[in-house]
Amino acid sequence: MLTCPNCSNAIDSKTKFCPYCNAPVEDYVRSSTSAVGLTAAPSSATGENPVMYRYLDLYRAARLLVGVGNTVKVLGIVVGTGILLLCLFAGLAGSSQTSNFGAQQSAAASSFLFGTFVVGAVFGTFVGGIVFLLGILISAQGQILLAQADSAVHTSPFMTEEEKAKVMSLPFPRAVEQRLAADAARAPSS
Repeated sequence: MLTCPNCSNAIDSKTKFCPYCNAPVEDYVRSSTSAVGLTAAPSSATGENPVMYRYLDLYRAARLLVGVGNTVKVLGIVVGTGILLLCLFAGLAGSSQTSNFGAQQSAAASSFLFGTFVVGAVFGTFVGGIVFLLGILISAQGQILLAQADSAVHTSPFMTEEEKAKVMSLPFPRAVEQRLAADAARAPSS
Protein backbone atom coordinates (compact mmCIF):
# COMPACT_ATOMS: atom_id res chain seq x y z
CA MET A 1 0.00 0.00 0.00
CA LEU A 2 1.17 3.49 -0.86
CA THR A 3 -0.20 6.94 -0.15
CA CYS A 4 -1.54 9.33 -2.73
CA PRO A 5 0.82 12.31 -3.16
CA ASN A 6 -2.20 14.59 -3.62
CA CYS A 7 -4.61 13.65 -0.79
CA SER A 8 -2.41 11.31 1.36
CA ASN A 9 -4.99 8.50 1.41
CA ALA A 10 -3.87 4.88 1.13
CA ILE A 11 -3.92 3.63 -2.44
CA ASP A 12 -3.19 0.32 -4.12
CA SER A 13 0.15 0.00 -5.88
CA LYS A 14 -1.57 -1.14 -9.10
CA THR A 15 -3.85 1.86 -9.52
CA LYS A 16 -3.47 4.63 -12.11
CA PHE A 17 -5.80 7.16 -10.47
CA CYS A 18 -6.48 7.82 -6.79
CA PRO A 19 -9.96 6.53 -5.91
CA TYR A 20 -10.41 9.40 -3.40
CA CYS A 21 -9.31 12.50 -5.32
CA ASN A 22 -9.02 11.10 -8.86
CA ALA A 23 -5.47 12.42 -9.22
CA PRO A 24 -3.18 10.53 -11.63
CA VAL A 25 -0.74 8.48 -9.55
CA GLU A 26 0.71 6.03 -12.08
CA ASP A 27 4.13 7.74 -12.27
CA TYR A 28 4.27 8.14 -8.48
CA VAL A 29 3.40 4.46 -7.93
CA ARG A 30 5.98 3.33 -10.49
CA SER A 31 8.77 5.44 -8.92
CA SER A 32 7.81 4.37 -5.37
CA THR A 33 7.73 0.67 -6.11
CA SER A 34 11.01 0.72 -8.06
CA ALA A 35 12.83 2.32 -5.11
CA VAL A 36 11.93 -0.45 -2.65
CA GLY A 37 14.96 -2.48 -1.58
CA LEU A 38 17.49 0.22 -2.47
CA THR A 39 19.59 2.23 -0.06
CA ALA A 40 20.51 5.80 -0.73
CA ALA A 41 23.98 6.38 -2.03
CA PRO A 42 26.39 7.90 0.45
CA SER A 43 27.25 11.52 -0.03
CA SER A 44 30.61 11.92 -1.75
CA ALA A 45 31.60 14.77 0.58
CA THR A 46 30.95 13.11 3.95
CA GLY A 47 30.62 9.43 3.12
CA GLU A 48 27.30 9.34 5.02
CA ASN A 49 23.82 8.66 3.77
CA PRO A 50 21.97 12.00 3.23
CA VAL A 51 18.71 10.43 4.45
CA MET A 52 20.27 10.13 7.90
CA TYR A 53 20.29 13.91 8.37
CA ARG A 54 16.52 14.12 8.03
CA TYR A 55 16.05 11.59 10.79
CA LEU A 56 18.79 13.08 12.98
CA ASP A 57 17.00 16.44 12.91
CA LEU A 58 13.71 14.70 13.72
CA TYR A 59 15.27 13.03 16.76
CA ARG A 60 16.79 16.33 17.90
CA ALA A 61 13.40 18.04 17.72
CA ALA A 62 11.71 15.19 19.58
CA ARG A 63 14.33 15.14 22.35
CA LEU A 64 14.08 18.92 22.65
CA LEU A 65 10.30 18.63 23.16
CA VAL A 66 10.79 15.99 25.85
CA GLY A 67 13.38 18.19 27.58
CA VAL A 68 11.13 21.27 27.46
CA GLY A 69 8.24 19.22 28.85
CA ASN A 70 10.36 17.93 31.73
CA THR A 71 11.55 21.48 32.47
CA VAL A 72 7.96 22.76 32.53
CA LYS A 73 6.99 19.94 34.93
CA VAL A 74 9.78 20.92 37.34
CA LEU A 75 8.75 24.57 36.97
CA GLY A 76 5.18 23.64 37.92
CA ILE A 77 6.38 21.97 41.12
CA VAL A 78 8.59 24.96 41.96
CA VAL A 79 5.81 27.49 41.27
CA GLY A 80 3.26 25.55 43.35
CA THR A 81 5.67 25.21 46.27
CA GLY A 82 6.61 28.89 45.97
CA ILE A 83 2.98 29.99 46.16
CA LEU A 84 2.41 27.80 49.22
CA LEU A 85 5.49 29.19 50.99
CA LEU A 86 4.61 32.77 50.06
CA CYS A 87 1.13 32.42 51.54
CA LEU A 88 2.56 30.69 54.63
CA PHE A 89 5.05 33.53 55.22
CA ALA A 90 2.29 36.10 54.66
CA GLY A 91 0.18 34.28 57.25
CA LEU A 92 3.07 34.23 59.73
CA ALA A 93 3.72 37.93 59.20
CA GLY A 94 0.02 38.79 59.56
CA SER A 95 -0.46 36.69 62.67
CA SER A 96 2.59 38.07 64.50
CA GLN A 97 1.32 41.66 64.65
CA THR A 98 0.57 42.84 68.19
CA SER A 99 -2.93 43.68 69.33
CA ASN A 100 -4.53 45.09 72.50
CA PHE A 101 -7.13 42.37 72.78
CA GLY A 102 -5.01 39.67 74.54
CA ALA A 103 -6.53 36.15 74.32
CA GLN A 104 -8.56 36.95 71.25
CA GLN A 105 -5.33 37.83 69.47
CA SER A 106 -3.90 34.29 69.64
CA ALA A 107 -7.13 32.70 68.35
CA ALA A 108 -7.43 35.22 65.52
CA ALA A 109 -3.72 34.86 64.66
CA SER A 110 -3.88 31.09 64.48
CA SER A 111 -7.02 31.15 62.37
CA PHE A 112 -5.43 33.74 60.06
CA LEU A 113 -2.32 31.58 59.75
CA PHE A 114 -4.42 28.48 59.05
CA GLY A 115 -6.53 30.38 56.51
CA THR A 116 -3.54 31.67 54.57
CA PHE A 117 -1.98 28.18 54.63
CA VAL A 118 -5.16 26.63 53.19
CA VAL A 119 -5.48 29.36 50.55
CA GLY A 120 -1.79 28.92 49.64
CA ALA A 121 -2.12 25.14 49.47
CA VAL A 122 -5.20 25.26 47.25
CA PHE A 123 -3.92 28.03 44.97
CA GLY A 124 -0.39 26.58 44.79
CA THR A 125 -1.72 23.13 43.98
CA PHE A 126 -4.02 24.52 41.31
CA VAL A 127 -1.42 26.71 39.57
CA GLY A 128 1.42 24.20 40.00
CA GLY A 129 -0.83 21.38 38.83
CA ILE A 130 -1.87 23.25 35.68
CA VAL A 131 1.77 24.01 34.81
CA PHE A 132 2.76 20.40 35.60
CA LEU A 133 0.00 19.07 33.33
CA LEU A 134 1.19 21.39 30.56
CA GLY A 135 4.66 19.90 30.97
CA ILE A 136 3.21 16.39 30.70
CA LEU A 137 1.46 17.32 27.45
CA ILE A 138 4.62 18.83 25.96
CA SER A 139 6.71 15.84 27.00
CA ALA A 140 4.08 13.43 25.62
CA GLN A 141 4.24 15.16 22.23
CA GLY A 142 7.99 14.63 22.22
CA GLN A 143 7.57 10.96 23.14
CA ILE A 144 5.02 10.50 20.35
CA LEU A 145 7.43 12.11 17.91
CA LEU A 146 10.21 9.79 19.12
CA ALA A 147 7.99 6.75 18.59
CA GLN A 148 7.07 7.89 15.09
CA ALA A 149 10.73 8.51 14.31
CA ASP A 150 11.64 5.03 15.55
CA SER A 151 8.99 3.52 13.31
CA ALA A 152 10.06 5.56 10.29
CA VAL A 153 13.74 4.72 10.75
CA HIS A 154 13.05 1.05 11.39
CA THR A 155 11.04 0.66 8.19
CA SER A 156 13.17 2.89 5.96
CA PRO A 157 14.48 1.01 2.92
CA PHE A 158 17.02 3.77 2.28
CA MET A 159 19.39 3.02 5.18
CA THR A 160 21.50 0.09 6.26
CA GLU A 161 21.09 -1.49 9.70
CA GLU A 162 24.23 0.27 10.92
CA GLU A 163 22.93 3.65 9.73
CA LYS A 164 19.58 3.00 11.42
CA ALA A 165 21.36 2.22 14.70
CA LYS A 166 23.48 5.36 14.38
CA VAL A 167 20.44 7.58 13.74
CA MET A 168 18.57 6.06 16.70
CA SER A 169 21.67 6.53 18.93
CA LEU A 170 21.85 2.80 19.54
CA PRO A 171 25.06 0.80 19.70
CA PHE A 172 25.76 -1.36 16.69
CA PRO A 173 27.65 -4.28 18.18
CA ARG A 174 30.08 -6.36 16.20
CA ALA A 175 27.97 -9.47 16.87
CA VAL A 176 25.07 -7.97 14.94
CA GLU A 177 27.42 -6.90 12.19
CA GLN A 178 28.89 -10.41 11.99
CA ARG A 179 25.42 -11.99 11.96
CA LEU A 180 24.32 -9.72 9.11
CA ALA A 181 27.48 -10.59 7.17
CA ALA A 182 26.85 -14.30 7.74
CA ASP A 183 23.23 -13.95 6.60
CA ALA A 184 24.37 -12.10 3.48
CA ALA A 185 26.94 -14.81 2.74
CA ARG A 186 24.32 -17.57 3.06
CA ALA A 187 21.81 -15.80 0.83
CA PRO A 188 21.70 -17.20 -2.70
CA SER A 189 23.19 -14.81 -5.21
CA SER A 190 21.17 -14.05 -8.32
